[in-house]
Amino acid sequence: RMVFDIRRFYRELEIKSPASCCNGTCLYDENDVLLTDVRMDKNIVKKIIQITDKSNLGMVYIVGDKWYVQDRENYAYQKKHQLYSKDCLVENFTDLLEKSIPNKVVVMDEDKNILNSFKQVLAQNGITDSDVFFYEGKNFIEIMPYGADKSLALESLSKAYNIPLSRIIAIGDDYNDMKMLEKAGLGIAMANAMPEVKKTADTITTSNQESGVASAIRK
Repeated sequence: RMVFDIRRFYRELEIKSPASCCNGTCLYDENDVLLTDVRMDKNIVKKIIQITDKSNLGMVYIVGDKWYVQDRENYAYQKKHQLYSKDCLVENFTDLLEKSIPNKVVVMDEDKNILNSFKQVLAQNGITDSDVFFYEGKNFIEIMPYGADKSLALESLSKAYNIPLSRIIAIGDDYNDMKMLEKAGLGIAMANAMPEVKKTADTITTSNQESGVASAIRK
């Protein structure tokens, strides 16, 4: 989630708290001061832009609390516009890269075969999971800095607030939560989590349809 959408839930709950977004590449304190800001490699982003432009693939370019597209006609914009409460900025990615390197980019298409082909082209151009971190779904591929994951945000949070990792609880349900669950003193998986995620966790709470986070906190 983007930080502005995380804050929206905080306002509804009437709480002030740090917020981690972009898979741990950005960490904000309770006053929206940026504590962690991990960016991608500029040369890698340049190659990704060239490949997506040539393939006519839709891409979302995320920097902190802003998200960009090159036009509002592509599939990526249509899907992300439904998800985010704040609208995007429109800018040519090649020009934008000279001003601001992203925390992550998201390449989207409704055809998974096209996304698989895109990833093969990345590999042919020297971009593999030893260079970046990939997180994939049925209609997207998120690309982030190598080594960036939610456990990084957990470590930053621990240092910023002087709280030992052994005293931090992490709750998750998807593959990109696994390292965070391993890093925390107590890793809790949702009942609706992927099987591999449950194996990583120390314990399991109820599902997201049964207020699993609230149940874990109350315990």
